[in-house]
Amino acid sequence: MLAKIGKYIIEYYWRKVPESERRVCIHKISCSNLVYNTFNKHGFIEGIIVYIKRRKSCNGYYQIGIENNNVFITTKNGVIIKEHLINPIIVKEYKNSFNII
Repeated sequence: MLAKIGKYIIEYYWRKVPESERRVCIHKISCSNLVYNTFNKHGFIEGIIVYIKRRKSCNGYYQIGIENNNVFITTKNGVIIKEHLINPIIVKEYKNSFNII
């Protein structure tokens, strides 16, 4: 029951906030999609745990870098996100800014 409520809240967010007005998520799988899918597969408690973990690291306070032509992000709480898990939009823009193909 609680998982359904959580999913409804996310669906409401998706309907009311146009994608063009949402902040670009640093993760390849957006926070809302990940939490929604977790509610579906593992229930409310696990969905809330995933949400809390993401909120601790998913914000504008991160550092982006590149090593051996691979982009990585270090979040404010020290989590390192490797390129294959980063939103492709961010990877492309960062590589373009350094003319890396």
